Amino acid sequence: MVTEAQELGKYTPVPDMLILAAVQRAERHGPKPPLPHRIVGAHLGFKNTAPNSRLLLPRLKALRDAGSLASSRKFGKDRWTLSRSGRSRLAAARRKGEVGELPESPQHREWRHAREEAAKRIVGFKEHTRDLVEEADRKLVDAKHPTADELLSLSRRFEWAFWLLGSATYCLHEWPEPDDAKMDSGEHRDRPFSRRSVVFWDKPWAGDKEAQARP
Repeated sequence: MVTEAQELGKYTPVPDMLILAAVQRAERHGPKPPLPHRIVGAHLGFKNTAPNSRLLLPRLKALRDAGSLASSRKFGKDRWTLSRSGRSRLAAARRKGEVGELPESPQHREWRHAREEAAKRIVGFKEHTRDLVEEADRKLVDAKHPTADELLSLSRRFEWAFWLLGSATYCLHEWPEPDDAKMDSGEHRDRPFSRRSVVFWDKPWAGDKEAQARP
């Protein structure tokens, strides 16, 4: 498995067999095939840009015309999958050692980015949570009668602070490194407040203005 960090970049010419290998890995990692060309491009290390698409799509169409890929239309655009002939060609090329190595997979890149972001921010999340605990202690000890609104606001802020800390802890220490041999089938990052939802770390929480302060 290739684990060397590699960010997405410009299209560069690659062998036909590597394109077939990228389609096969994309099928294995999801979503269900046939796949849009942007996902195939991501497995080859290409950004989803118009210039990259203009260069990649003719390669995919040529492989389809040669019988190695099959395509279908969805929302007016071609989607791609390996044909039976393409799978046979790829398997034969692998036996001969003629395929080469794919770049870092999208699921491994996502895992790496989450770890890097968690490493940068977990100390701040801990400090933010500690400050909130101290604030709550002052309200409970020093204030004779904290209001219901104050207590409910604290409860929302506690939930947010501990979710941030829990999510960062999971991403840094507990998220298993993905294996290219299979799809990383854990919680999806786009699901709100799952442990992998790094994209939600900077979003407002429950409309509570106090809770929108970020460490």
